[in-house]
Amino acid sequence: MKKHLYLPALAMMVSAAALSLTGCEKTKTEPVPDPVLEITTENNMPVAATAATASIEYSLSNPVEGGKLMASSDASWVKDWDTETLGKVSFSVEDNTAYGSRSAVITLTYEYGAAQPLTDQITVVQSASSVVPELKVTTSAEDLTAGAVGESLTVGYTLDPDVEGTMTATSEAVWIKDYTYSDGAVTFTVEANDTYSQRSAVVKLLFDYGTDTPVTADVTVNQEAALRPVFTLAGDALVEGKISVAAEGQTGITLTATVTNPATNGVLSASADQEWISNIKTEGSTITFDVLANDVEESRPATLTVTYTYGSETPVTKTVQIEQAAAEPAKPDYEIEISSCYYMQCDFDDNITLLLNFMQNPNYTIVLKQNSGWYMGLSVEEKYGYSVPAFAAGTYEYVNGMPSAMQFGTTSKISVDSETVGITSGTCVVGEKAADGTIKIEINVTDANNKTHHVTFNSTIQSMN
Repeated sequence: MKKHLYLPALAMMVSAAALSLTGCEKTKTEPVPDPVLEITTENNMPVAATAATASIEYSLSNPVEGGKLMASSDASWVKDWDTETLGKVSFSVEDNTAYGSRSAVITLTYEYGAAQPLTDQITVVQSASSVVPELKVTTSAEDLTAGAVGESLTVGYTLDPDVEGTMTATSEAVWIKDYTYSDGAVTFTVEANDTYSQRSAVVKLLFDYGTDTPVTADVTVNQEAALRPVFTLAGDALVEGKISVAAEGQTGITLTATVTNPATNGVLSASADQEWISNIKTEGSTITFDVLANDVEESRPATLTVTYTYGSETPVTKTVQIEQAAAEPAKPDYEIEISSCYYMQCDFDDNITLLLNFMQNPNYTIVLKQNSGWYMGLSVEEKYGYSVPAFAAGTYEYVNGMPSAMQFGTTSKISVDSETVGITSGTCVVGEKAADGTIKIEINVTDANNKTHHVTFNSTIQSMN
């Protein structure tokens, strides 16, 4: 509310009667001078930034009875006028929370009668706020960790006191970009991490509030490492990590690799530690290979290694065990089970001849004859008697030459369908004599026609003497 100053009327007029002239002189009135208003405080008057009471001084010449002084300002932060004291106007100013000075124009007005009011003005300048705001980051470190695939992160902040200004954010990391700003928050994009190491960078927040020294705060942004590639193998032939292949081999065995977290430069390849795994090819995620036939009567193993290579990183590998069945044993040309065996013993040279199947099946007979010294492999109850010999168990080999207890001689022969051929190589395995008198004999020999014979006998040997 403006307050008005009522100035006392000064007796400016001297009574004509009191000063009457003698005789017939006329009464004379002196002119009254007009009021004059002047602010005497120096213009651009400074006031502090904090709330306070201030005053300006003025002079008023020739005041008029009933005149009044009023004060006003063009700024709302100048208020609480007090004009009660002659020559002085007091007022209050609010805090300046801005970080720049501000000014206001104060106008004094003197109204008196019907005359044109008198005015005078002065400018007051209030200092900028000296309070430095505190910039605080309100987002936790956990919330400032980005996944390897990249994402958008937001940093929240507060200012105490909350003042007007402009926020900006920067980082030396090129993988942090696209900053956007809202009240109390800065949002930015973290690009995908294509490396296999965790990385971090500092984002600097800078709040400019109109001074030469903005307030700043640093936040650390972490990003997880890229997930390394892994892969699985699948295929119709693959069972629990193994592939079983028949002895005859197989072509076009196929495996399919499924790669998780593939690298942009990842390449699949395959190799084997055995040459009989052949024609290995890799096209995209498909691996094919052949297994050659196994001509050995033993199973054989191999390892197929599938490798995923990506850049200079350690390759990812997976192995598949391959087991190939043994080749089937070659079947003999003649598989014969003999039901009878006779022996002939010559008294004068100690020779013995075994006649297998000689009586029962003349179409297939085998004669094993030792030229001399056969008795060395026998034990008889009577050297020149006719008791059944007890053959020494063991393996008798065909040897052309010196007699031995474990040899049979060159006059041994096989008759097949009336064709008789000599034996060129082979063995005769004699088992132990059983309690019932039976002896097991197994013969594997090759004849002069390069035919193979597998002959078995398991019975008692009969005497032909």
